[in-house]
Amino acid sequence: MSFLGIDLGASALKVVLVRQDGQVLARARAAIKTDSPKPAWREQNPEDWLSALETALRALFNDHPAAKDDMAAISITAGAHIGVVCTADHTPLRPAILWSDQRAADEVADLTAREDAIVKASLHQPNATWTLAHLRWLWAYDYNTLKQARRLSPAKDWLRVHLTGEWATDLSDAVGLQLYDVNRGKWSLPLCALAGILPDILPEVKPSNAIGGTVTSSAARRFGLKVGTPVYVGGIDTSVELLNTGIASPDTGCLKLASAGVVSILTEAPAATPPISCYPQAHGSGWYFASGMNNCATALDWFRRTHLPELSARAMQDAAAAAPPGANGVIFHPFINGERAPHWRPDLKPALTGSDKAGKNELARAAYEGVGFALYDVRRNLEQSLNRKIVDFVALGGGAQNSFWMQMMSNIHGIAVKVPDHIDAAYGAALLAGLAHGAFPNTKVLGNMITYAADYQPDPQKHNIYRDRFAAYDRLTQKMMTQLDAAQPT
Repeated sequence: MSFLGIDLGASALKVVLVRQDGQVLARARAAIKTDSPKPAWREQNPEDWLSALETALRALFNDHPAAKDDMAAISITAGAHIGVVCTADHTPLRPAILWSDQRAADEVADLTAREDAIVKASLHQPNATWTLAHLRWLWAYDYNTLKQARRLSPAKDWLRVHLTGEWATDLSDAVGLQLYDVNRGKWSLPLCALAGILPDILPEVKPSNAIGGTVTSSAARRFGLKVGTPVYVGGIDTSVELLNTGIASPDTGCLKLASAGVVSILTEAPAATPPISCYPQAHGSGWYFASGMNNCATALDWFRRTHLPELSARAMQDAAAAAPPGANGVIFHPFINGERAPHWRPDLKPALTGSDKAGKNELARAAYEGVGFALYDVRRNLEQSLNRKIVDFVALGGGAQNSFWMQMMSNIHGIAVKVPDHIDAAYGAALLAGLAHGAFPNTKVLGNMITYAADYQPDPQKHNIYRDRFAAYDRLTQKMMTQLDAAQPT
């Protein structure tokens, strides 16, 4: 018996086939293009998601031909805050606006007048990266499209409709749309009114482990799946990934190094602590606080292309390893597309200081350290806001496989960092499918199955260096924001 996890990521769709004992049978992925037709815009064509799913599943079945018959269930995950505006038959009316999009800054300023009511219902304050603000922007600038909408579907649920023909979502994605009243347990008519829509275009909210239909004959033909295979509702990526970690302690944080960077920590019940996010865990027991930056691994790629185009990604890492901690005073601020936590400013820009006489080694190291400092800033703000202390991390995302970067993260944060054997959201989605299907009796048994590939311990001397360098990074950040404020029209 095996379970298929599907993860619609920011840059690629990934699939993984997992046995009942947690062992991976096969993996595959297919790239997805992100369009930026204007500065600060980030969009994807949902039809590209279906093409990527075809490509990835074809590769998976080529590697493991018996997977179709052995597959007991499927679950899908994707990033939050991605709403697909559709016709009644789920045909997209426009590209999907991504969570990293910053176009709705003016709409957020308008929504701020209603912030208390928005936070009371949704747990979260208005922000340019959330779907409420995206819809408000459509209302202002693309009303003809919005008024045609008969379905508004979170990304993972739009994909699942094309596998099962059934339409629903889960609580984590409902929270991510910022249209759901968490206290009342239903879609909020006032929030929908602010978005310019009616609640009847929104899906039914079900538990993450509820059945979300079975694979139809048409989907089986297109994607190579078996007719009748159950597809569970699933959850957003940061929710299902927690199943990968084995985290049980409220003092252990989750550090995600992927396209975005996220710090999260468990909690028992929902609470409004804006601007920190609060989501339900995918298995239906407990919640978690999460705080994230816009660009993590993507900031490294941007830096390489912009400042070190002659180097490959591997060569850039080797150059960084050759420079001392602190990069001889070079500091990089990775605000490639504005920034979310902890500053929540779409107007922030990338900055590189102290680089006048720097060589490629110092530049490369400053790139890695800059992302590390930004994530330390996220963690510091989360701890202060919640009056909590993170004593160690479990790391996820593609960056967790980079031993050089992981040791640097441990040194910057001054705490231990463990890396599970499986660090991707697709694996978490597969575990959720198995959990929902009854293959694992409970999450405790599932947690006991988690094994770790690496354990990084901080070097106290290097942590002291990084503590001083972060203070310089923070001073420059505050100076940047002061200058931006001074430049605003009165």
